[in-house]
Amino acid sequence: MKKLLVIALMVCLATTTCFLSISNSVKAGDYTVEVKVSYSGSWSGCYGDAGSSTSVDGYGTRSFYLQSPDIVSAVFQKMDEGHGTLTVEIIKDGTVVERGSTNAQYGVVSVSHSFMSYTSLDYDYGWDWSICLTGVFIGLIIIGFIIYFLTVAAKSKTPTRQQIYQPKEIMSEGGLYCNACGFGNKEGSNFCRKCGARLV
Repeated sequence: MKKLLVIALMVCLATTTCFLSISNSVKAGDYTVEVKVSYSGSWSGCYGDAGSSTSVDGYGTRSFYLQSPDIVSAVFQKMDEGHGTLTVEIIKDGTVVERGSTNAQYGVVSVSHSFMSYTSLDYDYGWDWSICLTGVFIGLIIIGFIIYFLTVAAKSKTPTRQQIYQPKEIMSEGGLYCNACGFGNKEGSNFCRKCGARLV
C-alpha cells in the first residue's frame, strides 16, 4: 500500500514538473522581430505586421522592431541613383529569416515572413493545457480508486483476531478450553482429552 501511495505522489510530481517546464517554454512565445535596412544612401519604405504598417524614410543603416508579429512584410526603395546595394533583412533571435537586396538605381526590395507557427503554438497550447489537465485528474481518480479497492480487498482477506483463535469445531465437556484445539475440558483437567495438549 505504501508503494502505491509513493507511486501516486511520484506521478503527481512528475506531471507538475512537466507542466511547469512547458509553461516556461510558452512564455518564451513573446519574441521580437527586427527589420533591418542597410544602404549607404537615402531610402524610403514601409514595414509592419498583418493589417498594419509604418512608413519611414532614412539614410544609411537602421533597424525597426515588431513585438510578436504574425506576418512581417517590408518594402523599401532607394531614393537616389546610387549603385550601392540596398539590403532589407527580417531577423528573429539574431537569425536572419528573410533577406532581399538590389543594386539598381531607385531599386525596390520587398521581403516578408510568416511567424504563424509561433503564435499558433500559444493558441493550440491553451487547448492542449485543458486536455492535459483533464487527463491528469482522470489519472489521479483512477489511482485513488485502485488504492481504495486494494485497501478494501486487503482488509477483507486479513483474518481478524477472533477468526484466528476461533476453533473450527467446539466440543465441550466443561469450561476449561484447550488453547490448541478448542475442546472444552472438565475443570481440573491437566491435559486436553481431544489433542493431549497441556492445559495449565
